[in-house]
Order: sequence, then structure tokens, then C-alpha cells
Amino acid sequence: MKFIAMGILLFTANSFAYKPTVESLFRNGSNGEIGQNTVVANFLLKRKVTEAQSSDETLKSLPNEFSYKLIFGNEKKRPKMVQVNYAGPTISSSKMIDVSYYPAVSFSGLRLKNEDVEKRFFYSLMLSLVNNQGYLMVELLKDIGVGVQSNRERIDKEQLYYLGQYMNYLKTDTEEENKENPLAPENPEAQEKLKEIFKRPFLTPSSLVKRVKEGNEFFWEIRTDKIFARFSHDDHKLLEVELKTENGIINAKCFNYILYGKEMQFPEMVLLKDLNGDEYILNMKKVTNFTDQADNFIKRITEYKKSLQENETEKPILRPSFTL
Repeated sequence: MKFIAMGILLFTANSFAYKPTVESLFRNGSNGEIGQNTVVANFLLKRKVTEAQSSDETLKSLPNEFSYKLIFGNEKKRPKMVQVNYAGPTISSSKMIDVSYYPAVSFSGLRLKNEDVEKRFFYSLMLSLVNNQGYLMVELLKDIGVGVQSNRERIDKEQLYYLGQYMNYLKTDTEEENKENPLAPENPEAQEKLKEIFKRPFLTPSSLVKRVKEGNEFFWEIRTDKIFARFSHDDHKLLEVELKTENGIINAKCFNYILYGKEMQFPEMVLLKDLNGDEYILNMKKVTNFTDQADNFIKRITEYKKSLQENETEKPILRPSFTL
């Protein structure tokens, strides 16, 4: 009977893969499974200096390169995060200017208010591309007025009920209890009812997601008056996302996904545009994931804070609009 349930689950998974949901698209489909591993991303964020800014001596003197380390701990349902900020283009303890720990990655956990739209967008994007999770982007879309549902909200409740009944059935001694397998009833009407229920996809398809063709290529797109997002068809790589908010437009374009290590992929360049129209280039330096221990995670934070106390690097006056 286990094989029956597995077959049903495989069928529903295939249905889901054929028409992805919004949350599923905002999981980096080209990455390997992370599970409970710790993920570390080192990257450089560089502000593009416009021609007008380059002629202003004050603006020219301001720093335009910022380095970061993001560490996601995934042993719990919601990840925790450490962010280490560095002055300039080099990640080294002598250039460290800030260490922050966030026990839960959510907008409230990151202490981000509704008006912090650029930061909300950035951390939703990084959680998606680095940590394979789309729940924060879904929350952001809801906040700006997009009628989107999370995967949890899209689960077929009847399928979930019968699969729960089947799991309980497996835990009992079927010979002693003389219980009927809830996924293999003897009654023909009950059998027909189950067939109809499990014909449906496990996750209800989203009307926001469209399959489009451009030239000889297919893409997945989300397009409303509040959002435009495009993904590659087969592995759901994010290519572009643009949000229209009450305060203006935010945009990110991803170019040329490359492999880091054996299974982590990230765009070679991400071009970000904030509400003021200022552009930043994100270049990933290193992405890795590894098995970790909770004690090691905390110890790592302690070591970073110790290094921070030992150096005298000044904090820059100007920081990117996207980062904490």
C-alpha cells in the first residue's frame, strides 16, 4: 500500500512541476537541495556612478563598493541569518564594520517596516536565490497589493486530509485493528471519489503564472499592474523581477547563472535599481552550503564580533539603499 501512496504523490508532484506556483518560482530551481545545511554567500555590491555624479566632487568621494557575508542557518522551519558588513571590495576581518544576527528571517525578524521597500525586496530576493525559499517574496507581493497565495494556502485540503488518514493508518497494527486502507477503499463509490480528488494537482495552480513563448524559447511569467517577473522554463531561473510600489519602481535583472561548488548556482551579475533610480551591481564571490551544528553557528557569530572589536575601520557615511 505504501507504493500506492507514493504513486499518488509522484503524480501530484508532476502536476505541480508542469504549472509552478508563484512561491515555487521564487525558489532558485537551479540550486541543489539545501535541507538543514548552513548556506554562506559572500558578495560585492557596487553602486553605479552616473555621469552627473562623477562630476560632483562630494559624491565622487563617497564609497561605492560594499562587501557582505550572509549566513543562513536552516535547522528550523524558518531560517536564521547572520550578516557581516565590510568596507570596500575585500572580505577580511580588518575591513569588518558590522555584525548582525537575526534569529528568524521574516520582515519583523529583520526589523523592517512597510516603508523599507527596497530592503524588503533585497532580502526576499537573496532568500530566494541563495536559500531556495520564496515565502518572503510572497509576503512582499501581498503587502504591495498582489493577489497571491503561498504554497500552504494552495494545498488541496481534501488530498491533504486523505494523505493524513493514510499516514495514521500506517502507524496502526492493521491486522489487530482490522482497519481499511483509506487510499484503497472497498466501496466502488468511495474509490471513484478518491480518483476524482487525486486527479487534481496537490497545489492549486495560480492564475498569475503564465507560460509564454518568445522566439523559440518558453518562459514562465507573472504579470500584473504591480509585478513583472520572468523565469526560465525548465529550471525556473529568475531572469527579471520588477515591482511597482506606491513609492516607485524597484527592479532586479539576473545575468548568466554560474556554478559555485558542486550544486549551488547564482547569477554572475545582478543589476538592481532602487526607488530613486540608482543602480547597483551585485557580484557573487562565493556560495557554499555545508552540514553545521547549532553550537558552531553561535561560535561563528562570537568570533566575528571579536574580530570587529579588534579593528578600527570606520563605517561609511553612505550605505546601499537595499541592505541593512
